[in-house]
Amino acid sequence: MGFKSPDNAQSESTFRGPLLEGLKHHHFLDPETFQYLLERAMHRGVPPNEVPRFFRAERERNRLTGDWLIYTEHGVTRYYLALGRHGHDAFIHNAIVAHCGDEFPFLRALAFWPE
Repeated sequence: MGFKSPDNAQSESTFRGPLLEGLKHHHFLDPETFQYLLERAMHRGVPPNEVPRFFRAERERNRLTGDWLIYTEHGVTRYYLALGRHGHDAFIHNAIVAHCGDEFPFLRALAFWPE
C-alpha cells in the first residue's frame, strides 16, 4: 500500500492552543512516523495483509495524523516556519520565537507571540 499526497494527511488546520494560536499546520507522515504506525499495527496483531485496511481505518478515525508542517500566511504568501510533533507545543513555540521573529517580523502581531 502506498500513500500519496494529499490523501496521506489531514487537511490544513489552525492551532487553537495559546502557545501556537494563529499558526496553521498540515499533518504529514514521515518515514519514522510511518514505521511507528506499522509497529503499532503489528503489536495489535494486525496480519501483514490487513495493514492497509488498518491504516485506512485509523485515518477515518482521525488517528493517522503524523507530524506537523507549521506555517502562517501573510498577504498572499505562505511562510513555512517549523516541523513539529504532537505534544511538543512549548518546544515549537520557543523555537519559532527564537529563530523566526527577525526574519518574519509580522509574526509578532500574531496571538502566540509573547508580549
